[in-house]
Amino acid sequence: MVQKRRKKRVLGQTTPELYNRDDQKVIPAESVYGVLEVKQELDKANVGYAGEKVASVRALHRTSADITHAGGKHGPVEPKHILGGILATTSGWNPPLGDAFEASIRERPADERIDLGCCVAAGGFDVDYEETSLTIEKSAAKNALAFFFIRLLRKLQQIGTVPAIDYDAYLRGIEK
Repeated sequence: MVQKRRKKRVLGQTTPELYNRDDQKVIPAESVYGVLEVKQELDKANVGYAGEKVASVRALHRTSADITHAGGKHGPVEPKHILGGILATTSGWNPPLGDAFEASIRERPADERIDLGCCVAAGGFDVDYEETSLTIEKSAAKNALAFFFIRLLRKLQQIGTVPAIDYDAYLRGIEK
């Protein structure tokens, strides 16, 4: 007797696609964990461009609603920090992740902060922002992708689950 294997579907809170046509997907802002800009070269202009893209997403209005679970309800939570990152193959700086790179990261306004990135030819980097300072941890080029990927996973784990969407707020927006 041959048994057909059924595809398992994971049930739970998922992100609805509000629109999906011609490879253009629109999801609620509440479901965004991060914005990663991909460029050929890591340089000051592209770090600035990535920061502006991240800021435009961070500025979106995000809602939060009660989370109902088997044991009751959790109240709304504050929307989580949206990660900002940049990925590139080469660096326009010499040295690639030296002082000029660090200055470019440091000069970003708070809403344009880059949290992590990867330059395949130079190394990965992870930025830790503190109230009055920041530290940048870097990897060797040979470990760039692995460093970036593991640091990204760690940061996502620290964020946890995004807030539940307040669909009533969406309805109020379209009823006008």
